[in-house]
Amino acid sequence: MVSPSGSIKDKKSERVYPYLFWEGCSFVFRQKRGGFVVEREDVEDFLSSALIKLGLNEKEKDDFLLAWLPKFQDSPYYFITFLEKDYVDRLFL
Repeated sequence: MVSPSGSIKDKKSERVYPYLFWEGCSFVFRQKRGGFVVEREDVEDFLSSALIKLGLNEKEKDDFLLAWLPKFQDSPYYFITFLEKDYVDRLFL
């Protein structure tokens, strides 16, 4: 059962989840040439700012960072780019 706040309640277990998380992997699309090279120590600030500019609210931004920041630990620099919604929608239709 989904509430207007976006939380999801499993009727069977009565457990409440703050969001539905989906992760996938696809090699169908070409990598964009445009993007940003970001130093590891600047990734959190960069993403925080970019995600708000892209229209995520504070909770969505925080959830994104919680899920993705641990993946930015191994390299001194990262190439970060964003795919447009229309482009991603075409990949999965």
